[in-house]
Amino acid sequence: MARPPMKFPILATTATAMGLLAALSAPSLVAAAPTRAGTVSSSVGYDISYPQCPSSTPRNAAFGIAGVTNGLPWSANPCLRSQWSWAAGRPGAAALYVNTANPGPISSHWRLGGPRACADPSSTSDPGCAYDYGWNAAAQAMGVARTALPAGAATSHAWWLDVETGNSWNGSTAANTADLQGYVDYLRAQHVPSVGVYSTGYQWGVITGGAQLGTSVLDWVAGASSQKQAAAMCTTAASFSGGKVTLSQYPANGFDADWRCA
Repeated sequence: MARPPMKFPILATTATAMGLLAALSAPSLVAAAPTRAGTVSSSVGYDISYPQCPSSTPRNAAFGIAGVTNGLPWSANPCLRSQWSWAAGRPGAAALYVNTANPGPISSHWRLGGPRACADPSSTSDPGCAYDYGWNAAAQAMGVARTALPAGAATSHAWWLDVETGNSWNGSTAANTADLQGYVDYLRAQHVPSVGVYSTGYQWGVITGGAQLGTSVLDWVAGASSQKQAAAMCTTAASFSGGKVTLSQYPANGFDADWRCA
């Protein structure tokens, strides 16, 4: 993601940024061989966001992923427009990512209504309330992207959900899963080409209890320490949500690099 190498804290109520994503159409699960030192691979891209604001961007990237939010839901990356221009200028397809959370009733955005009935707005574990929070947070992020990006770009590129324990997850694992389903369903309702999740098996387990979202939700796996290890993670065994592993993240050149599984 667009941040220092990811840490793995316990469940917390303070938000951090992640560095995320680029999803293409469903690729093969067989990883390509890592490139030799000094060469640039069509499989290597980078994700950037507000930590790289205003002007720090990677060089020699085959594809780019830009963060829409500013480390938290209901926020806006002030450099989204210029960072998207960088991502869209790479040879491969660009993508977007958004920070996620489920803070519960302490959030001023908790009772905005939505597609599902919020039976008990005072409860952190009400799945309907959590679903509506995710739906509305995704709608806000889409609005940010539509404002900053060229016409049609926000809905014609892949979106990823940044799911990390550093953000606020105050609900039960079932409510947190409902919250993320709200994000997914809203983005699908906007007819984006694909939706995926960025996380690790550990963090996904803490937040959702290991929920399986189905093969239509892609996985972007974090935690690799090198390009070679990232390529080796392009297997079904690395999947945490049940989706195909399409990207694997590792640190490189002071940025978060992403290996495209193909």
